[in-house]
Amino acid sequence: MKTDKLTFLLLVSLSLIGTYNVTNANDLQNSYQAYILTNPGKAQLQREANGSVFIYEGLTDTQVNMAMDQQWERIRSMMFVSTQITDDQGSPIRDSESGNIVTEDDGCD
Repeated sequence: MKTDKLTFLLLVSLSLIGTYNVTNANDLQNSYQAYILTNPGKAQLQREANGSVFIYEGLTDTQVNMAMDQQWERIRSMMFVSTQITDDQGSPIRDSESGNIVTEDDGCD
């Protein structure tokens, strides 16, 4: 009986971890992009020096503006698409009809 309870708890724990990974994949991607935007490693800087461009997708306009102000020497190696428009508090604005986050029109259809 004790083994059954432990097995059940283990399965519930694992399913929650799997759910977290799936539902927050976009958050993890944005966190990674935000990190390398502000803290590029040596390898990232070398790729940029060799002409590579990193495409940042789904960051907020606040993050993009910060990059334009603070990372200006790297701007030629950056491309921003699906940039989320934020309100005065920095929260993404949602479309009142669809509920989707409003993004800037980047012309990349």
